[in-house]
Amino acid sequence: MKKSILFILLFVAQIISAQTPTITENYIYTKTYLSADGSKKTETVQYFDGLGRAKEVVQVKATPLGKDLVVPVTYDQLGRQTKTLLPVPVATANSGIHGTDENTVNSYYGVANAFSEQKLENSPLARVLEAAGPGTEWAMSTGHTTKMQYLINTSADQVKKYNTSVSWSNATLTTSISSVSFYDANQLSKSKVTDENGNVTIDFKNSEGKTVLLRKGEGADKLDTYYLYNNYGQLAFVISPKADQQITSGNNTVTTQILDDLCYQYV
Repeated sequence: MKKSILFILLFVAQIISAQTPTITENYIYTKTYLSADGSKKTETVQYFDGLGRAKEVVQVKATPLGKDLVVPVTYDQLGRQTKTLLPVPVATANSGIHGTDENTVNSYYGVANAFSEQKLENSPLARVLEAAGPGTEWAMSTGHTTKMQYLINTSADQVKKYNTSVSWSNATLTTSISSVSFYDANQLSKSKVTDENGNVTIDFKNSEGKTVLLRKGEGADKLDTYYLYNNYGQLAFVISPKADQQITSGNNTVTTQILDDLCYQYV
């Protein structure tokens, strides 16, 4: 009887020891069962600092060799998370915290920037101005980055304003394009993204935050996709680049054939 009790106590102690996170830290422990009998599961522990911010994420024994997959979380001097570090395999600590940092990650991958990085504007909005990927060739200083600009439209942008009207018939709402004009300057927000290869995408949005024009490229090579909304703010038409080119060449006239052949229409 004593041997049985001792065996049970040792067995329970092993289970508790094997699944106990670091109790001196703030953490959330998550276990997800992948099979009905519980033989397959994933375990994740997210550790937090004294301000309630994540500081390390541990996927317990997640690698094929049974190591923990650890992602440390870092912040800049303003408390913003501008870097997203790559995960590193570390000998399992049975759900415990590892205390890995940026140097640990860089050393494992053999580069000075084993992380994606964002440069944020110095304002409460903290919008992204530039984004860089992990690896030497994609570092922030190489020029192979994604750049963002936050602007307002100008008259030179020549953004068409497709005016719509609606009608009801047999409980069906029908939206029609009544006329085509151009937006005045300073009427739209303009987000310009230039990717690592210099390709430009410009997103024009109205005062409601809805995209009215998505422009790929600049100058004579630009491709414009327009999004039209009815009086109720519902998406009614998507004008494809080919359709927009035909409308432009036709003195901004929208024909039924163009709508039927080259556009998306929503009822």
